[in-house]
Amino acid sequence: MNADKLVERARIEAGRRNHDGAIVYYLQGLAVDPNSRDARRGVREAELKKFEHMYPSGLVRFLTGIGPRMGLFFASLGKNRVKRMEALEKVLATDPRNAELGMRLGAEAEASNSPTAAAAAYEGVLLGNPEHVGAMIRLGRALQALGEISEALEILEKAVALAPRDQEAQRLRKDLSALGYAKDAGFATARTTYDLLRDKDQAKKHEAAQKIVRAEEDQEARVKAAREAAAKAPSDPAVLSDLGVAEAALRNYGAAEAALEKACSLAPDDVAIRTRLGDVRIGRADRDLAEAQARASSGDATAKAALTGIAKKRLGTMIVEYRERVRTHPTDLAVRFALARHLEESGEYDEAVAEYQQSVRDPRRRPDSLGGLGRCFLAKGMFELAAKQLEKALEEAGSTGGERSKQLLYDLATVKEKQGDPARAREFLARIYEVDIGYQDVAARMESLQRATGK
Repeated sequence: MNADKLVERARIEAGRRNHDGAIVYYLQGLAVDPNSRDARRGVREAELKKFEHMYPSGLVRFLTGIGPRMGLFFASLGKNRVKRMEALEKVLATDPRNAELGMRLGAEAEASNSPTAAAAAYEGVLLGNPEHVGAMIRLGRALQALGEISEALEILEKAVALAPRDQEAQRLRKDLSALGYAKDAGFATARTTYDLLRDKDQAKKHEAAQKIVRAEEDQEARVKAAREAAAKAPSDPAVLSDLGVAEAALRNYGAAEAALEKACSLAPDDVAIRTRLGDVRIGRADRDLAEAQARASSGDATAKAALTGIAKKRLGTMIVEYRERVRTHPTDLAVRFALARHLEESGEYDEAVAEYQQSVRDPRRRPDSLGGLGRCFLAKGMFELAAKQLEKALEEAGSTGGERSKQLLYDLATVKEKQGDPARAREFLARIYEVDIGYQDVAARMESLQRATGK
């Protein structure tokens, strides 16, 4: 089968929510045609969909990635870039949000003079890391090489909005704006000014290009107006709140936070202003993490060392802000569920349990809340309670083939193994094995438990 037919088969499987099957077909398509943008982007979408309800923990990613990473190591010893790209894709299948690996994949594609594959690789990074400025800049360059000027400008606008002081993003955007206008207006073939402007449609395109260049100037004008308004009414919380929103739009988070903090002090009971302040703090934490990831992916050793601390700081910010939202909206079960997930991630299991016990009343989140309770009890060594909650979650989750159900079966197997019941653990893993032999390390665990039980 050619790559296009394999991609079509993959899309059919993805439509059935058989993400593992889709991944297999997409990877086969890439083996046939490494430059297939549809296959390279599609495989990342399928991988992220597979893990959308429960992203594997660091330990699970490490264990399931041992084999693919060994393959990447050996591929890196050779000179065949296509083989290295194939190996990188196999590792990414176990950790699709890994921006560093995604950036390496894009760099390999660029070195292979394949802007199509590079564009798809950087698009894949952004699917899992939507505010990764480094990926946006590299994607802009790849799209420029493909002649997709308007698409390149669109992504670079986002990069500049996220990092307004990034000189590379600014310069590339301006260069592309000029190039886009020249291409649309016909500088390459025009002989006179009349030739350039005689077509009204071309004049409109020129105007649109100029609007792109002016976009940041418009935002700065809004901030200037908000600052002037705040200078005239320094004790008006509404005016200060507007100033905070305007500063945040330009990612001036320090100024935005200061304005909103003052607005909160003047109107301490205004929940909307306090929520805006929280949004700014979360935005700042997201920006800091995205920038650190971008620096780390470029090979900055200092940034790599600091990345864990920055991620931990962001998680702390999320917990503080969602605690505040639970305080002001105690009956909002979606907010309680979000707080529970952040608390679980940080290892604050008792508080996470308390929040999951509230969010379990939301029918839409009940299976996930029960699963969260099970994981927390498992982490606390309370195996009987863990099994009880996980079994309830599994009963409500539905089909064994679904990602959520497979994760619950996997966790139940872990509980039973901890309880000294390898036969029962193997039964749970066998249910996954029957539908997805490649799920996490199920095959290896099945073999280990078979030796333990002698069956």
